[in-house]
Amino acid sequence: MCVFLSDACEGRTHAHHAVYRSQGGKDDVAIPLCARHHMQLHAACGVFKGWTRLERFAWAMKAIAETRAAFEASRAA
Repeated sequence: MCVFLSDACEGRTHAHHAVYRSQGGKDDVAIPLCARHHMQLHAACGVFKGWTRLERFAWAMKAIAETRAAFEASRAA
């Protein structure tokens, strides 16, 4: 299941880069999303329909923090 999304996932996992390298982003600002949710995020449709650009960005920042925490927890185990 994708980070913070409750509806069904479809397709392979994609890395959504929330901050582009040209904006100072690094590889650690990627969010794992299924193909369906990745498309919906970029198109602002589906589960993201009606979200403003700022709301999608805030969601992405929270998802990055959760992804990092899960990664660190898996490394510590």
